Amino acid sequence: MIMYKTEDELNLNILIIDGESTLTYNFCRCFDNCTVQIFVISKLPKSPLASSKNIKKHIYLKHSYEKKDLEQFKDIIIHNKIDLIYALSDVGIVFTGTFIQEFNKIAQVAILPELESFNRASDKFLFGQLCSSHSIPVPETFKLSDAHKINTDGKTIAKPIHASGGEGIKVFNSKNDLLAFRSGLSEEKEQGYIVQHYISGFDIDCNIIAKEGKLIAYSIQKGFSAGNNQFAPYEGIEFLYDERVIKLAEQLMACLNWNGVSHIDMRYDAETNQLYVIEINCRYWQSLIASKLVAEVNFPLIHLQLSMNKPVHFDGYKTGAYISSRKFPSEKIKQFRQISSQVIKFKHSNLYLQLTDPFYLWAYLKKKYLKF
Repeated sequence: MIMYKTEDELNLNILIIDGESTLTYNFCRCFDNCTVQIFVISKLPKSPLASSKNIKKHIYLKHSYEKKDLEQFKDIIIHNKIDLIYALSDVGIVFTGTFIQEFNKIAQVAILPELESFNRASDKFLFGQLCSSHSIPVPETFKLSDAHKINTDGKTIAKPIHASGGEGIKVFNSKNDLLAFRSGLSEEKEQGYIVQHYISGFDIDCNIIAKEGKLIAYSIQKGFSAGNNQFAPYEGIEFLYDERVIKLAEQLMACLNWNGVSHIDMRYDAETNQLYVIEINCRYWQSLIASKLVAEVNFPLIHLQLSMNKPVHFDGYKTGAYISSRKFPSEKIKQFRQISSQVIKFKHSNLYLQLTDPFYLWAYLKKKYLKF
């Protein structure tokens, strides 16, 4: 587990440069009981985040992550005496990475991957080619325009090259079904898809933070309660140990010479027990808070420590289960009726998180259900 530093060492002003990201709230809650002041720049004028107990200041800024916006960001950083800058979203990472020298003149940017590595890893086709060239097991990957080359009549899966969260994924039972799907797309949309062999098995994911290609800290999770669809993020996850997952993550991070955080999607083949890398999310992930609450690995804090050249002590993580607020009641009933083997604790749920931040919860519910 991570050894938290003294309060004096954490007395910093940190800025989230892309606070409209859906990752922002859980990221901020990872700093509970730490003496950091969190500032958030957001493109959303009325965000529930402004009511959160963790947010020192919510700053609305109309911008488009372009060079012309740079001076506005710099003015905010200087005026609020920011020490450390985080980027959470893909667009925020690209913007911050593009102008990192300018930002580093006035504050420290939390370590990021090189843009070349980021662009290669976030493009599912380029990522598949990279893994294949370095003997990292990955499903055979084609552009959808080359779907006729795929050597199977069995199941295939088509994915948007740059989408996340399961968006736009299609599974086909035969090659003919795949080709029929391709024929119904415009040439522009066709270029936005890859196709892979479908691996029958189960998902297992690795959360990591790395520096210069070496793993600094990690946790491994496996889903047990599905999200809104087959490919959406799981709403119930368990943390477990798997040495093969770690070895494969180490190989991948070294290949990319990775800096910063990422979430690696892997999958075990049910027939061969082969472990495959499926894709990588080159940023923080939706279940980030679960690593802090259950596994007791605080990735944002480690990120801070690495970026500010403070010592990091990691000697593993705890196992256990995490559940979303939406699924908490049904999973507790399963546990009570002994239908599920998962031990669901209230403090290991998103519901606990929300109820301990009541002003944010009220603002969130007003915006979602009362539309104001």
